[in-house]
Amino acid sequence: MAFFQAPTYDELQRLSDELDLKCSVKELEAFKDFLSASCEQYKMLYSLPEPVPPVQYPRTPGHRPSAEENPYHAWYWKCSVKGESSGKLAGMKVAVKDHAFVAGVPMMNGSRALEGFVPEYDATIVTRMLQEGAEIVGKSTVPDLCCCGSSIMNPYGPALNPWDTTRSAGGSSSGSGVLLAIGEVDLATGGDQGGSIRIPASCCGIVGLKPTFGLVPYTGACPIETTVDHVGPMARTVEGCALMLEVIAGYDDDADSRQPSCGFNVPEYTVEMRKPPNALKIGILKEGFELCESNVQDCVRKAVDAIKNANLFSAVDEVSMPAHLYAQKVWSTGGLIGIGAQLLEGGGYGIGSFGLQSSRLSEALQRGLKSEEHAASPLVKVIHLWYAYFKQRYGLSSYSRSQTQMLDLRKQYDKLLKQYDVIIMPTLPQLPAHIPDKDTPILDVMIRSFNMVANTAPFDSTHHPALSLNAGFVQGLPVGMQIVGRRWDDATVLRVAYHVEKALVPLQTETIKNL
Repeated sequence: MAFFQAPTYDELQRLSDELDLKCSVKELEAFKDFLSASCEQYKMLYSLPEPVPPVQYPRTPGHRPSAEENPYHAWYWKCSVKGESSGKLAGMKVAVKDHAFVAGVPMMNGSRALEGFVPEYDATIVTRMLQEGAEIVGKSTVPDLCCCGSSIMNPYGPALNPWDTTRSAGGSSSGSGVLLAIGEVDLATGGDQGGSIRIPASCCGIVGLKPTFGLVPYTGACPIETTVDHVGPMARTVEGCALMLEVIAGYDDDADSRQPSCGFNVPEYTVEMRKPPNALKIGILKEGFELCESNVQDCVRKAVDAIKNANLFSAVDEVSMPAHLYAQKVWSTGGLIGIGAQLLEGGGYGIGSFGLQSSRLSEALQRGLKSEEHAASPLVKVIHLWYAYFKQRYGLSSYSRSQTQMLDLRKQYDKLLKQYDVIIMPTLPQLPAHIPDKDTPILDVMIRSFNMVANTAPFDSTHHPALSLNAGFVQGLPVGMQIVGRRWDDATVLRVAYHVEKALVPLQTETIKNL
């Protein structure tokens, strides 16, 4: 394409000076000729048609919902895309988190930088749900670029927690959690890099599963950082999550580099979850409680007592892993640098991964951030500043150090999970945060957006499956219990959750008012 212009001698001289390469005149002249030829290759690349998956089902663009249609600010866009007339999801209405492609339907990903972007193909998970009879009824709202653990940085106003509209619904899959809680949809998709499925599941009193890394293809969703990107199911019940996982899990024919290239089998999770749990051993992670406020600890301890009294499992023992106390900090040190490099400066995809990648999304994101990042949320701005500061002052070696420490943490969790089938802890350290007003200090706003991930974020980096379900209520607000299992054993996580859910029915004492 014409916009690939060869660099001039003066441009190369300036770059050489900036990089302190100390290039000679002869070198720069040779480099100019070499790079001129290289630009021709880029023109050739852009002359080739970009392969995209076919769109299989008719649809119209839909519409931006009115305030009357959207009292909780949970919808970004409403539409109707109907799939097959039969299948596992026949008759079910599904909300798609607004970070995943629905062809022909606008996608903002919570950011002014992407407003107006319209994907040309469906995310793989969307295609799979439509093939099984689902109806996509809209895109659920998210905070700015999904970089937030609360719903207070959503661009058209904070998503309101239906249990208490003065509080956050959690993030970043904010709208998905709300729409399920109020019964507007049967199922919803979520994305999770630091807890973004499980946090709104806990805040809204529903069920959300971050699957094993790579079990569900990320193809057609806006990346944040490849090593922690997950998509997964959200539902009102464990059975709903299991059913949705059956549909969306599975190998995507090398389209997603997060998946093992050898492929893998997907169990019938709705069958597996019903198997008797009496041989399973449950570990109650001591440090997972120590990170939490006392009222959250007490609520989840009461739920653990109910599990013990139900005599469901062969053992329910307290276990300890001191390193869990600092695991989230290890995630932060690498994760925020990775987000800066890949999402904010690398057009979403960055470099170093293969597969089906939307150059249109990457170009739109890079172009939009150049012109609109001044309008970004405080959290996006501080992540970009964090990345730029560390890169300039210290380089990026701390990212490598974080990844190595995460490998050691994975081995420590694996050691626990050799002795126990799952480990349990509270999902969140505290109740949903109050939505700030215009006078709330920016530092307080950022803290409310970031301090929810102590128990959730580590498992994005270690790649273990982790599910949140409702353990009970404090001050009329739901409190989540997190169940973590072995990698590639999501079936056992769902089996434990299914039987725990039934045991905790007596603790489900609250209902959403004014529905």
